[in-house]
Amino acid sequence: MSLHQRDYILRMIERITAVLARALKRRTEGDLDGARAELAAATSELLGASGALLPFVDARTAVDLLSDGDRVTLYARLLMAESTLTDEASAQLVRHKARALMEELRRRAVPLSEDAELFQRELLEA
Repeated sequence: MSLHQRDYILRMIERITAVLARALKRRTEGDLDGARAELAAATSELLGASGALLPFVDARTAVDLLSDGDRVTLYARLLMAESTLTDEASAQLVRHKARALMEELRRRAVPLSEDAELFQRELLEA
């Protein structure tokens, strides 16, 4: 992995960590709509124009749209955070989509950063 790629990944990790912290704070304060809005804004900001389409497509298409293993992992992390902000039935569907994304990456043998590989193992082995 090049230094540029590593820097990009570290910046993305920092950004998503900040988003998740803000969403968790809002959830803790009882502001579920605000927490959902934080995640929606982050999805759009971090994943670009394709971020708006992602909720409407299957895992295979989402991986094609995002075209990068680390961006797919980022989306899966956002989905896992979203799953904590809804009822259990909806949460199961969201978690299923996150797992399907990571399974698709594994099926395609997409190279991932160390952090993304760890997340993938944890999610798929849970």
